[in-house]
Amino acid sequence: MALNIHYVVRENRLRRFKGNLQHFTEYLARLTGDLLKHEAGLTSLEFINRTSPILPRQGVGKAGLDSGARQVGERAVERDIRSIFRPTDDTLAGAVDPAYGSREAFDKWKRRPLPKTSNQIVRKIWEDQDVDRAYAKAQRFFASVDRTRGISDETRMRSVHDRERNASRLKGRVTRGGGPTADVKKRPYYADAAIIQRYVASKVKAVGKAKAGWWDIIRNLGTVKVNNRVFQPAGRRVPAWVKRHGGGNGMMIAGKNKVTILNRIGNVHGIAVESNTVQEVINSRNISLNQNPYLQREVDRALRLWNAGRIKASII
Repeated sequence: MALNIHYVVRENRLRRFKGNLQHFTEYLARLTGDLLKHEAGLTSLEFINRTSPILPRQGVGKAGLDSGARQVGERAVERDIRSIFRPTDDTLAGAVDPAYGSREAFDKWKRRPLPKTSNQIVRKIWEDQDVDRAYAKAQRFFASVDRTRGISDETRMRSVHDRERNASRLKGRVTRGGGPTADVKKRPYYADAAIIQRYVASKVKAVGKAKAGWWDIIRNLGTVKVNNRVFQPAGRRVPAWVKRHGGGNGMMIAGKNKVTILNRIGNVHGIAVESNTVQEVINSRNISLNQNPYLQREVDRALRLWNAGRIKASII
């Protein structure tokens, strides 16, 4: 026995169903884009966390977002600079400088308290009880000294610093790359302590700049609307010492079903390649998404909203 089954669909209902299905398809496309942007923000935050400087402790956590990471970076910069330039003692320099020094001036210097900022060589000269020998040491010391003086010499200091950074095995890092070149190790540059300190102060301001391109992406994302709820992807978690740097080095390119994020200086001097940062970020985000599969949850939420009739053309 054969059973023939027929059904009739009214044309207006079919049009309405097709329209609703089209609305849902468009909604899912919009949702996909918003979720990708949201994940781009969280991934950018993870790049900030794992881009140098970071706290050298086991387990990354927030090691690159903590204020301690900024201090690590600042100390590293100062350590590099002071490995190249050693502070002279202005009073001793004046006492033995051939242009205006004298033995009498040296003797007066020897009788005064030693400034706390004096370097080890100056301290040994001051502690030497044989004044004639101490004076001879001071003369030999300053005969080989390359002393920078005046504000204009900070430009020269920068030139020497850049040269040593580029000569280092790890471009940009002097002490981690084996220290200064052999010539500088043998005959370091000397400068007034105040000039060195001013130069250090100017250079530590750059700490966090390599991270700042990722902040550009988060900042430009602003707020993201996911299933009619507003999020600010990671923005409030970025520290001020990263936000302080000017923008323009980070960008996001949205494509079909993908988003590309780029930080033009995130790999400055090869620090990201050296640290395998990209793979570490990918691994970290995969772990986070497995522990908190929010992407699938939001798609499931969209299905529930549609089935409940709460997704309308007006909110697409």
